[in-house]
Amino acid sequence: GFVEDQFGLGLVAKAVEEGISVIKPIGIMIFNIGGRPGQAVCKRLFERRGFQVTELWQTKVIKV
Repeated sequence: GFVEDQFGLGLVAKAVEEGISVIKPIGIMIFNIGGRPGQAVCKRLFERRGFQVTELWQTKVIKV
């Protein structure tokens, strides 16, 4: 049922949806998400649900 299912983020989208009902108005929701589907897709997942995204930390791991 979620747009994000096509990117393998269905469970994350469900967790965000369920978190909306329990988070305080000025609360913080932190997710550690690998960038596999891309940063734009991950960011839109939250923004589509009314969250403001603030990147706290980012690193890139080079795979050989």
